[in-house]
Formats: sequence, structure tokens, C-alpha cells
Amino acid sequence: MVNKLIINDEIYLDQISDKDVHALAEQISNKKIHEHTLQIPYPYQLSDAVEWVKFVELQKQEVNSLVNWTIRYQNKLIGGIGQHLKYPDNKEKDEIGYWLGEAYWGRGIMTGVLKFYCDYLFNTKKMCRLEAPIFKGNIASQSVLKKNHFIQESILEKAFEKNDQVFDAILFVKEK
Repeated sequence: MVNKLIINDEIYLDQISDKDVHALAEQISNKKIHEHTLQIPYPYQLSDAVEWVKFVELQKQEVNSLVNWTIRYQNKLIGGIGQHLKYPDNKEKDEIGYWLGEAYWGRGIMTGVLKFYCDYLFNTKKMCRLEAPIFKGNIASQSVLKKNHFIQESILEKAFEKNDQVFDAILFVKEK
């Protein structure tokens, strides 16, 4: 089982662990991250980080593969990327999601991580379709997807409910 993916000399993906809970809570407890993601609470508490570490390990045991990865830059936790296992009966397609600490926005880090991760899923996991629904107002994430040759497949009107509001989303797709 693969537990580490090296992207370059400074960036790699690996599994989150108990030693990461404080760094995770610090990086992800950001209202801007919360506003652009569906399930990340705000404020993000240390207890949320502990539960996430447990969830990642349990999920890894259930599917015999790590599907939610921590993004590390110079050995520091700065984000996450993973599969949602949306289609349990179809291993050739899935939905993906990602987030990055605000201090690392605008540096091209997520664009590079996403390229590497998509190549990994297509070549190692033999996937043929990746989906990424993005809130309509999340222009930065749309840009990351477009730079990685995802195409806009559809508008998902009133697709998600969060904080007692309903949001439209854009479904981006990349096929091998």
C-alpha cells in the first residue's frame, strides 16, 4: 500500500497522523476555506482534527488504500487532497476535493499537486473520470481545475446546502 507520494523536492503527499492534529486545526480553521468547501466546519476545532485523523485511518482500512492525503511543503502540513468514494460500485470514476492553507494560495502549489494527483489516479488507480463540483463563486479553484485540463460539464443549480443557504455549483470533469 502506497503511503507517500513525492511530487518534487519540497512537496509530497502522505497520511495524516495524530501528530498533525494541531497543524491541521491551525491551517484549516480559516473562514475563507470554510466558505469554499462543503463539509469543513468553522471554526475548525482540535476535536474536528482528531476525528479526521480517525476517519482517514478507518477509511484506509476499509478500502485497503489511502484516499485522503495530507499535502506537505518542506515537511509542513499545508493542505489536503483526496477522493470522496462517491461511486462505490464503479472504481473507474470518482469525485475529488482539496484545500490549501491560505498562506500558500497563489503560488501554483495546488495546480501542481492536482496535476500529480490526477496522474496518480489515472495511471496507478486506473481511473478514467474525475469529477470536481466547485461552488460557483470559487473562482480560484475553478482556475486550478482549468489549468489541469478539467472541463466544465454542467451547472448544478441549488446543488448544495450550507449554513442555511443554497448554493449553485459547477461540475468540472477530467477524463483520461
